[in-house]
Amino acid sequence: MGSAPITLCEQDTNAYLREYYPLILRLAQRIQDGLPSRNAYDDLVQAGMLAAWACAGHHQRFAAPQEFVKLLAVRIRGAMLDLLREEDWAPRRLRKKNKTLEVGAARCIQRLQRYPNDQELAEAMGWSVHELHQHWSEIGRAAPLYLEDVLPAHAELMDDTAQPHHRAERDEARTLLTEAITALSEEERTALSLYILEELTLEDVAHVMGFKSKNTALKWVTQGIIKCRAFLLARGLDAESI
Repeated sequence: MGSAPITLCEQDTNAYLREYYPLILRLAQRIQDGLPSRNAYDDLVQAGMLAAWACAGHHQRFAAPQEFVKLLAVRIRGAMLDLLREEDWAPRRLRKKNKTLEVGAARCIQRLQRYPNDQELAEAMGWSVHELHQHWSEIGRAAPLYLEDVLPAHAELMDDTAQPHHRAERDEARTLLTEAITALSEEERTALSLYILEELTLEDVAHVMGFKSKNTALKWVTQGIIKCRAFLLARGLDAESI
C-alpha cells in the first residue's frame, strides 16, 4: 500500500500548478501539433491542469523530483489522450484495416522470424505495395493520436516507481519493446528515437534526418510503431496493453 497523498492548502496548490504549467503547455502543444486542422489546444491544457491537480500532494512520496515529473507527465498526457479518445480519432474502416495489418504483420514475423519487407507484407495481406504505402500515409495523417498513444505506455514501461507486483510484467514488456525497436530499419529506429525518446516534433525529426517535409518523418514513425506493435503481437504480448 502506498502512502496517502498529502492535502495541500490552496496557496500551495496554486504554486504547484504554476510550477508544472509549462510542462502542461508543452505536452498540449506536442499533441496539438500532430492533430489535423481541429484546434483542441485549450481543451488539452484544461485536461492537463485537472490531471496535474489530481496528482497534487503525491510528489512527497518520490525520492527525487525528476521521478515525480516523469510520472506526472504520463498522467497529464494520458488525460489529454483520454479527452481526444472521446471523439473518434479515425474512421472505423481505417482502424479495422490497420488492426488487420498489425495481425498480418505479426503472422509474417512469426513465420519469417524477422520483420517482413514491404513486398512480403503486401503479398501476405493480398495488397499491392502501393496500397500498403498508401495505408502508411493514411493512418499517419488520420491518426496522430495513434502515434501519441504509444508515448505514455513507453513512459510507464520506463517508470521505475511501479508497484512491485507489476515490475516483472513491466520488465518483460520493456525487454520485448527494446528487441522490437532494435530489429527495425535504421530510418525507423532513428525516427522513433527522435520522436518518442527525444520528444521532437515531426518537423524537427524531418530536419534532423534531412527530409524535405514532415510527411516523410511521419511515414518512418508510423511504420516503426506499427511494426513494433506487430512484433509484440507475434511474441504474445497484446499491443493494446502497452
